[in-house]
Amino acid sequence: MDRIILPGMEFWGQHGISDEEKAKPQPFLVDVEIYLPLKEAAAYDDIAHTIDYSLFYLEIKKLVEQSSFNLIEALADRIAQMILSYERVQKVLVSVEKSRAQVSDQQFHARVVLERSR
Repeated sequence: MDRIILPGMEFWGQHGISDEEKAKPQPFLVDVEIYLPLKEAAAYDDIAHTIDYSLFYLEIKKLVEQSSFNLIEALADRIAQMILSYERVQKVLVSVEKSRAQVSDQQFHARVVLERSR
C-alpha cells in the first residue's frame, strides 16, 4: 500500500503524569506513516488526488504543543484519530517518543507506536 511518511518531527510539549512534566515543556519526537492510495496523485501530478501533508504537520504540532496528556499513548491515539478523519487515509502508524522520560534521577527514552485503520 502507498504511504506518506513524516519522520522526525520534534515539538515541545507538557505531557506526563507528574506536575513537573506538565509544568516545563520537553521535547517529543513524532513519526507518522499515512497509508492511502497515491496512484492518481502520481499519474496526474495534482494535490487534489492526495493529501497536503503540511496540514498534518501543523495539526500534530498543535496537538503536541497546545494539549496536555498524562500518557504518550493518549497523545499518539489523538494524532491517529485526527489523521484518520481524512477520508483518503486508510491506515496510520504513529510513533511518539518522549526523549526525557525520568525515573528518580535517571533519564531515558520512551516510545509508543500505535497502528490504527478504518
